[in-house]
Amino acid sequence: MYETNVAGKLNLVTILFPHNFSHQKPAMTRVAGESYTGGLIDHGGSTNDIVLESSGEEAHVYQDITFKGKAVIVRELSNRNTFYFIRHGTELDHLGVGFNSDMPVSIYSKDNNGAIVSEGAKVRLNGLDMNTIKFEPAVEILNSGDQFVEVQLPEGTIRFFPN
Repeated sequence: MYETNVAGKLNLVTILFPHNFSHQKPAMTRVAGESYTGGLIDHGGSTNDIVLESSGEEAHVYQDITFKGKAVIVRELSNRNTFYFIRHGTELDHLGVGFNSDMPVSIYSKDNNGAIVSEGAKVRLNGLDMNTIKFEPAVEILNSGDQFVEVQLPEGTIRFFPN
């Protein structure tokens, strides 16, 4: 039995992982904290996926992850982030990689390649060499430094990639 919020809504994480005799199912562990739930998928070889959900109304911390959004998945390989996705969020930090924004956005990022869907937002992307990425279509760059770039995004989908 799952409890809903006062509006009768409930977010659930469902992990589907096809497997058979030649492709084993990884070890999975349920994750639950105050106001968030999810799962940890241990692929072995120091590779873990962490999937979390929340109402998106407040920031949460789980292990090395700080997030404020409705759903997030990160992949950790040998103590570094290799990709992340967040749905309708304003903050993510995982091992120095992530973003923060003044309005909710959805972002997928892998090796400084990705896409941001927004209704218009000021976004700061953090991570190694983020100050060298390009955007398509071009966006207004507000600030940049050694491991970040801050941009003003228009409404729509903006792609980014290494220069």
